[in-house]
Amino acid sequence: MGDIAALDLSPRSFCTRVGGLFLFVPLMKEIDLMAGKIGREYDRAQAKKIFRNLLDVSATVEVGERQVDVTLDKRAHNPYLIASGLADIPTRMPWFGNKQLSIRFA
Repeated sequence: MGDIAALDLSPRSFCTRVGGLFLFVPLMKEIDLMAGKIGREYDRAQAKKIFRNLLDVSATVEVGERQVDVTLDKRAHNPYLIASGLADIPTRMPWFGNKQLSIRFA
């Protein structure tokens, strides 16, 4: 077996179609509270709806020396995400060089 590639922590910028995934980093330890934070509309939502409305969001990701900034593109469901407060507090990511994750909305 070859060497396992190391996670690239170097500064860079890229676009992704699943920028909404970054919103849920702060909730990884408490994933069962996710629907309660986003709104009643998602209490019993199927995975397809959650993916389409909340995760399948284009975003620009900028990886810096100490911070990762994710700017989510405009979407009709952004008011739910903003109201949830998921993006209000930057989150430390120990698995990513202890960089701080900051979420913004375009």
